[in-house]
Amino acid sequence: MTIETERTDHRSIFSFCRMLFRYRYAKKFLRKGSVLDLGCGYGYTATLFEGYQYVGVDYYDEAVSFASQHCPGAEFRVMSVPPLGFEEWTFDNVICAEMIEHLPQEQAFPLLSECYRVLKPGGIFFCRHQTWIIDWRRALITMWNIPRAR
Repeated sequence: MTIETERTDHRSIFSFCRMLFRYRYAKKFLRKGSVLDLGCGYGYTATLFEGYQYVGVDYYDEAVSFASQHCPGAEFRVMSVPPLGFEEWTFDNVICAEMIEHLPQEQAFPLLSECYRVLKPGGIFFCRHQTWIIDWRRALITMWNIPRAR
């Protein structure tokens, strides 16, 4: 699979509409404040988060460059994950929409732990995956039962 074929293509109306639907749905659950979007791609969904402090992360530098040029109110960074290059308790929300299945399985649990680490206490983690099977129960029990000090 090439970078071009794994990306949501704005020229494919079905693919583009499906992506917008996912993000509009996720937004219903989010808190006001900051949003970290993992696998933001070309930043097409950044405009949905007006009023939020939006940070998009993607490993593909051309996509991040495009997003930075077309969404000046948002911040975009080139980053391979995990780890996440942010301080602890940085974000009110973390979105991981159809990105985690593109990682090798041995990187998935470290990524989930990193998402937990960068979330503020009481923050919202929204994860949507399309095809990948993982022991989510073990991951959630491991992550969400950790007491968090202020």
